[in-house]
Amino acid sequence: SMRGPRMEDARRAIGTFVDDLLKPEDEASLLVFNHATRVLAGWTSDRAVLREALAGALPTGGTAIYDAIDTALPLFAHRNHPRAAIVLVSDGAD
Repeated sequence: SMRGPRMEDARRAIGTFVDDLLKPEDEASLLVFNHATRVLAGWTSDRAVLREALAGALPTGGTAIYDAIDTALPLFAHRNHPRAAIVLVSDGAD
């Protein structure tokens, strides 16, 4: 459901977040989800790693949004910096 313009809009929004809104010392992790959740990039402050992982993300399948959140939450126990948030980009269908 995130094919075409929706995915391109999501890529731009995430790119803006990573490149313009995060502080240089902030870390981010990138997960994608459909019927399953996959970690594409672990916690990193390297923006190139995040951009590359995002560029390779292909939209397929459904939207198991609650499963994605359930997978993401334990990752917060293993980060280097105390500041953290989940930024979820979806078309809203579950």
